Amino acid sequence: LRFGVSKQTANASVIDRDGMIKELYANDLFFKNILVYFYVDDLLDGSYYLENKTGSHSDNLWEFDFKDILSFKLEEKVTAKNIETDGNGNAIPESLLDFINYANDNSMNIIYEEGLEEELAKIMIPVPFVKFGQTRYDLLLKCCQLGLLRMYSDEYGNLIVSRGL
Repeated sequence: LRFGVSKQTANASVIDRDGMIKELYANDLFFKNILVYFYVDDLLDGSYYLENKTGSHSDNLWEFDFKDILSFKLEEKVTAKNIETDGNGNAIPESLLDFINYANDNSMNIIYEEGLEEELAKIMIPVPFVKFGQTRYDLLLKCCQLGLLRMYSDEYGNLIVSRGL
């Protein structure tokens, strides 16, 4: 895995010999964002969401593009975070762990590498803020850069946070 936030994608080509996919498509029963599980030798290899499909009514070959849940969540914008100050007008520092939790906004289950959660709680950001219109990806990437982390989703859709070094 590379340093930072990793998006995972998958592609599949399916030959529709019995016309089932064509029939589903013709009746508008194929939807974007359908959860699909990929198995290799009866072991779950990953869970992805259907992003795109191509095919034709005359051809029996269908192409599908998939994204992991993290890829969809990363496109969402986070709300702006104001700088909180103490009684003297000084910014109140927040931990890197607080920023990761803020970016996640309880949308995914987070699994930290052993001992990492405690380490991230000790890394303090002196003037914490989140810009207006910033995406989850931008914010989590900054967290990865500050904490030397990698983030990715596992086969069950959990957000995995591990040390990058």
